[in-house]
Amino acid sequence: MHSSIQACSQVAQTTSARFIPSPIVVAVHLAVLLIGLHAGNAHAADINSPAVGAPAGAAAKTVNIPAGTLSGALASFATVHGILLSFDSSMTNGKTSPGLQGTYSMQNGFAELLKGSGLQLAIKPDGNYTLQVAPASSAVISAATTLPTVNVTTSAEDAWGPAHGLVARRSATGTKTDTPLIETPQSIAVVTADQMATMKVQTLEEALAYTAGLVTVAGYSSSFDQFASRGFTIGDDSGNIYRDGLKLSGTSWASGQQEPYGLERVEFLKGASSVLYGASSPGGIVNTVTKRPNGETLREVNLEVGNLDHRQVAADLGGKLTQDGDWSWRLTALARDEDTGVDYIPNNSRYIAPALKWQPSAATSLTLLTHYQEKETAYRYPLPMVGTLLPSPFGKLPSDRFVGEPDFDEQKTTQYSLGYVFEHAFSDNAKLRHTARYLDSRTTVRFTRLINVVNPTSVTRGAITEYERTTGFSTDTSLEYKLQTGSVKHTLLGGFDYSRYTPESIW
Repeated sequence: MHSSIQACSQVAQTTSARFIPSPIVVAVHLAVLLIGLHAGNAHAADINSPAVGAPAGAAAKTVNIPAGTLSGALASFATVHGILLSFDSSMTNGKTSPGLQGTYSMQNGFAELLKGSGLQLAIKPDGNYTLQVAPASSAVISAATTLPTVNVTTSAEDAWGPAHGLVARRSATGTKTDTPLIETPQSIAVVTADQMATMKVQTLEEALAYTAGLVTVAGYSSSFDQFASRGFTIGDDSGNIYRDGLKLSGTSWASGQQEPYGLERVEFLKGASSVLYGASSPGGIVNTVTKRPNGETLREVNLEVGNLDHRQVAADLGGKLTQDGDWSWRLTALARDEDTGVDYIPNNSRYIAPALKWQPSAATSLTLLTHYQEKETAYRYPLPMVGTLLPSPFGKLPSDRFVGEPDFDEQKTTQYSLGYVFEHAFSDNAKLRHTARYLDSRTTVRFTRLINVVNPTSVTRGAITEYERTTGFSTDTSLEYKLQTGSVKHTLLGGFDYSRYTPESIW
């Protein structure tokens, strides 16, 4: 087309040399020039544009081209769309076509006919069409008429399982049903296993350190789990510490501390909504959810070393026992030895939690949960105010100062439990859930306390020895029923729970 434009320019120059053109002649020449420019731009467009080529090529047409040689199929399709297609016959020698039936535009039809041939349609300078070798990348894509099947699976979050990230979206602590947090009319804070792993927490106190409205009770942060919220104590002795929705223990010292590595999530139900669990203070409920079998293959083993002589090995293993997935298992274990920020106080722990799940059908499941834990530490008796918060002429007491007797002070806790979770769905709307657990937890504590602080260089101390043990049984049975009236959905829950713990204490 560029040559046509040049020819028109020569004619105009020749004419102007012989005579003065009339306005009509000039208009005709300009029209020819504009038509040539437009045609050149049109042929320079992308072949994939629906406006490319003659109008007949842009419109979709119904074709019925039988299987045969590729060259014959291309010629038949070009004829239907009224275009001129020319190419070297060696490009299509030996290549066949399955034919083409249906309604196709010019671009789509040629693309379908050339699929897998390594060729593609191209525009020649004169506006007609030819074939050229397709780029290597597109040839590979075109050659794959059937892509391999890719199966993508994911497990939806539920209130008793992993939260898949730092933010949980469902919880059962506020309603005892699997309910989205956004639909739960209580204030609930959830700390997920991923968040605890990111924060490298070793206690529930560290896991809940950034939870609004909850503070750790000073002095007991290494002995047992105890908090304060809204002016009330939250601990085992006040009935506010739960594990898998069941009361954990009856005394604080005996229950020790839960191991965060064995937990899927830690949840805090704030305020007087704690009455959902019966006899407990109205400050709130701390409920932990243990790791359970979920049918997924788990192979996690980690080793840690760090300051304060920290050494830890942990494993989280699991998978299916049978090919059909009726039986699945999980084993969570941890061993840790380390010092703390106070001299002569260790933080040593041993934890193992086997779990087994039987699910004969989608409606019924039985999960056995058990754990055994040992912990060795010592009570952190607080330092006096003089020399810490208040100035002292003798100087400042270091924060790692130990006021007890290294050969006397110790705290050893041993705990084990055995329980199960049974679920059966009678229908999509009715579900029975029954959980039970037996717990035996005991501890021996010996510590030295300050009685009379005369000055930071001389104090009177007293020694205390105690033995505590808690044994007991907890169970919770509920029937959940869902119904709908008009556009309103309802979830009804009815049931009963029972707990009986026997504490022993010798001082």
